[in-house]
Amino acid sequence: MNATDQRPAAILLSARGVARRLSVSGRQVWRLVPADHVPKPIQLGERVTRWRAADIAEHIERIAQDGER
Repeated sequence: MNATDQRPAAILLSARGVARRLSVSGRQVWRLVPADHVPKPIQLGERVTRWRAADIAEHIERIAQDGER
């Protein structure tokens, strides 16, 4: 395996990190999850949930594109 075969580690965000990027509260992030208004989080442990930063960036891009129509 050479260096080009290795993928960079995924950046994971907490609910607070997602909230900052979406300009909402952390509580609002949790309200948006069941309504499918944000990407599904990843459960890393019993009390540890994170979102892929790339998924959130794509979500923000989709929102921006939808708003331009």
